[in-house]
Amino acid sequence: TCLALYAGGNEEKPGDGDETPGENGQPETPPVTDPNAFVPITPSEYVYVATDALNLRTEPSTNGKVVTKLYFGTKLERVAKNQEWSVVIYNGAQYYLNSAYLTTEDVTGSDFIALDQPVVKTVTAASLKKRTSPWMDETNENVAGYLTKGATVTCVAISPDGAWYRIQEADGQYYYVGARYLSGYVPGQPSVPEQNEPTQPAVAFTALTEPVLMYAINKTGGVRVYASPDVLTPAVATLTTGSPVVCTAISTDQTWYKVTLPDQAGEFYIHVSDLQTGGKS
Repeated sequence: TCLALYAGGNEEKPGDGDETPGENGQPETPPVTDPNAFVPITPSEYVYVATDALNLRTEPSTNGKVVTKLYFGTKLERVAKNQEWSVVIYNGAQYYLNSAYLTTEDVTGSDFIALDQPVVKTVTAASLKKRTSPWMDETNENVAGYLTKGATVTCVAISPDGAWYRIQEADGQYYYVGARYLSGYVPGQPSVPEQNEPTQPAVAFTALTEPVLMYAINKTGGVRVYASPDVLTPAVATLTTGSPVVCTAISTDQTWYKVTLPDQAGEFYIHVSDLQTGGKS
């Protein structure tokens, strides 16, 4: 048992002051945080390169040796970071990347959720950028074009947070647009649409003077054949390069051919851009 003795009338008992006693009664010094110290990330997380090209270095410094360049959308495992640099795993080894050019958002769109069926929506903004990746690149280098107010787009997938739609155009190409600039958007409710909005009017056709023999172009994934001139309908067949069809009519907007197939009865529809004359290529 210890007895504390105090002299004088101004007693200051342990614990009454602002500082917390440490060992031997001495005040503890607050720990100093080194801004350059790396903090482990447990569990590790995935990050993506969010710039055109980013140097992968052996040291957390612009003087560090450049191992290679990583390009937009590259996915990496991040295991630690400080205020400026990230420690990532590349080919089984640890290297460094500038954190300012990384994001935890999947800018490749690989985490998008496919809709049960395509949904047609209308652009509500005066001008909407369609991008090659779901990422707000301030340089606009991922902008493939612009959509005007009132234009319709076919949505085929949505980001997990509901902020982006993947759209598919008539030629089969995919792009990304911000969900807030399309009809039906409700802030704070990133839900998948339940039903289609009104589609465009029926397509009008003009008969050709005489049937024309044409051939499927060389296209990745083949040329799609539809039962109606509408990309929202499933393709009934896919033609390989050079497959022949007979065109009997063309849409008034020069977008679709009405065709017959050698091995199937009935009339079908193919995009004008997917056919060519002059035989196989």
